[in-house]
Amino acid sequence: MDPSAQKTLLRRKLLAARRALSPEARAEASRNIWRRVCSLPQWVAATNIGCYVSLPDEVSTHELLIRALAPGKNLSVPGMVAHDSVLCFSRVRELGG
Repeated sequence: MDPSAQKTLLRRKLLAARRALSPEARAEASRNIWRRVCSLPQWVAATNIGCYVSLPDEVSTHELLIRALAPGKNLSVPGMVAHDSVLCFSRVRELGG
């Protein structure tokens, strides 16, 4: 199997595994991740944080986003520029509802 096909197969398997997580398992994984990340010396010292905004079937980044908006930190999230399909980071000053 060529590397491209292997990559596609692996992505499908990982996507299926992610979607199969129960809400409880996803919530627990989310808590474990943000606790671990927020305890890292690099996080504590950082003034600029880049983080993606999670989709409903992914572990949640919501708590990380909240903590990245703490005083002294700048939060940016990735997004696509529609007219030229370029991925760029945009500064976030507050979270929407």
